Amino acid sequence: MEMLSLGEAVAWVLSGGGAGVIAYFVVGKVKALNGLEPDYKRYASIGLTAVLAVAAWGAGMGMKYLAVPVDWRGWIEAAFSTIAIALVASQGLHGVIDLRQKRLNGS
Repeated sequence: MEMLSLGEAVAWVLSGGGAGVIAYFVVGKVKALNGLEPDYKRYASIGLTAVLAVAAWGAGMGMKYLAVPVDWRGWIEAAFSTIAIALVASQGLHGVIDLRQKRLNGS
């Protein structure tokens, strides 16, 4: 089994939707988050996903795996795409796992 490099991990968290995957599982495992009402749980998941994505983005720039945007427009575009990819992954997992299970159970 090959070890995952830090650069590969940062790439997965950013462009592979890893931030969304991590946030989905953290919200499901942390009792304080999992016990929230559905709307608040969704807000917590979205916030955690965005924080993880931005942290990985910052780590990627800090380690020189990613280029630093050159102007304000580049910062906005990079931040938007970073957070959007993560949110799509998180919501996709929610739909595939949780909502499917609810449909199968009839609830």
